[in-house]
Amino acid sequence: SLMKVNTYYHGFHPSKNYESGGAGLISTVNDYSLFADSLANNNILITEESKNKISKIIVQDTPFDESVKEYSKSSEEYGYGLAVRVRKNDSIEGIPAGEFGWDGAAGSYSLIDRKNNVSIVIGLTILNWPSYVTDLHIKIVKAIYSDFKANKNSCK
Repeated sequence: SLMKVNTYYHGFHPSKNYESGGAGLISTVNDYSLFADSLANNNILITEESKNKISKIIVQDTPFDESVKEYSKSSEEYGYGLAVRVRKNDSIEGIPAGEFGWDGAAGSYSLIDRKNNVSIVIGLTILNWPSYVTDLHIKIVKAIYSDFKANKNSCK
C-alpha cells in the first residue's frame, strides 16, 4: 500500500547546517539502490570520465574537526573526491582503493565499488544519528567484504 507523501517528511527539517548538494534529498531505498548500482556498473547514467573524477582523491585528510572524527574512527581510511568519501588503500577485507560513497544525515549509507561492480546501500532513518552506533556502517561493509573474500577463496 502507498503512504502519503507527507508521512516521509514528518519531523525532517534540514537546517542551515546541511549545506551540501544532497541536503534534504529523500528517496526510496529501491531507487537509491538502483542509482548506486548504476554507478558501480557500466550503466550509462554519467560518463566514465565523470566517474573517474568523482572517485579521485582530491583531499587526502578528511576535512573534519576533531569532534566529528569521534563519530567516525574510520575517517583515516578515506580522503575526499568531488563531495564523496574515497577509500585511500585496499582494506584487508578486500574493499578496494577508489571505493567511494556518502552518508546521509539520518544514517543512510552508500558504497560504490567500480573495481568489483558492487554497490551497497544501507537504508536507515535515525534522526540525530546517535553516537552509540559509531562506525556501524563500516563494520557492516567490512563483514560483507570478508564474506565475499571467504566465498571467493572457497570456490577456487
